[in-house]
Amino acid sequence: IGMTHEELAEAVARESGNPHLAEVLLSGWGALLKPSAFRGDICFGPDRGQNVTFVRPERWLGQWKTFAPEEALREVARRYLAAYGPATPEDFARWWGLQPGDAKRLFRTVGDDLEAVEVDGWQALALVSSLPQIQQTEPRPVVNLLPAFDPYTIAHLRHPAILPETHKARVSRPQGWISPVALVSGRMAGVWEYERQRVATLGLPKPAGRLFRGDRSADARRPGGG
Repeated sequence: IGMTHEELAEAVARESGNPHLAEVLLSGWGALLKPSAFRGDICFGPDRGQNVTFVRPERWLGQWKTFAPEEALREVARRYLAAYGPATPEDFARWWGLQPGDAKRLFRTVGDDLEAVEVDGWQALALVSSLPQIQQTEPRPVVNLLPAFDPYTIAHLRHPAILPETHKARVSRPQGWISPVALVSGRMAGVWEYERQRVATLGLPKPAGRLFRGDRSADARRPGGG
């Protein structure tokens, strides 16, 4: 089931009689796939080795049910906040591809499910149902190494309480590259890299001098630190 990116590009070019479409479809940004995905005509299917495949949703997901667009979008907003909240309508707009004004109106329709909160002086919204868990969670002095393009990093790029504005360029780099980051108690404290060797792949946080200013003490607490 499903077609790889290359197979899909070749099939579209063949059916359309336009060989140029194969080159465009194979672009890393997937510009021509996005409208079809937005309409619900295509989604990711089962992996084939190291390659992803694309399928018709009703063939891959089984029982396919259609919802009214407004209610479906409200449910998407709720699930987004369950995964990434607290967050702002602007955060959701960037994540889903809405205009900020549309996202604000959407959040207003979610209504009683949301509550305004403050995180280190940052104003945001959270699901009412998630507040007990958030309030009961105690900060822990732990270091985590996140890979490039990690959803946590992408979701919090614009939150100064998690990533200082002065260091954002180290994480969100040119051409859309999102660096691997070192988290210290949930805050982005530095970037890291790995080296490939003949026997294994070793994760190596960059040295203390690479950590953001003011967070060098984290080097002693990282996995394997002295």
